Amino acid sequence: MAYTYNGLGMLTTEYQDHAAAAGPGDPSVQYDPDDTAPGGEYTDGMRLKRLRYPNGRYVHCTCGDGDANDVLSRVAAIRNDNAGSPGATVFAAYTYDGAGRVGSGR
Repeated sequence: MAYTYNGLGMLTTEYQDHAAAAGPGDPSVQYDPDDTAPGGEYTDGMRLKRLRYPNGRYVHCTCGDGDANDVLSRVAAIRNDNAGSPGATVFAAYTYDGAGRVGSGR
């Protein structure tokens, strides 16, 4: 596998090749950081917003809405894609205990 990173050191692309050294041009998974600026302040840039698989399919990572997960940028759910936005179908949901460890999910 080979990796590329953005200016913040966040993983942006993971290249995969099962027969040789991987690199640009090979199948890849894209990791898209959150680029929103609520209230004009860029605060969510360290969050993973969505993944794009080699076949072009997107899944979204959501961090809650004003709750502790949102404030701490913890993934609360992985959802399907609905025309570029998180959809209603939840593939995985996460809870966290008081120490911030992943608790029981579904």
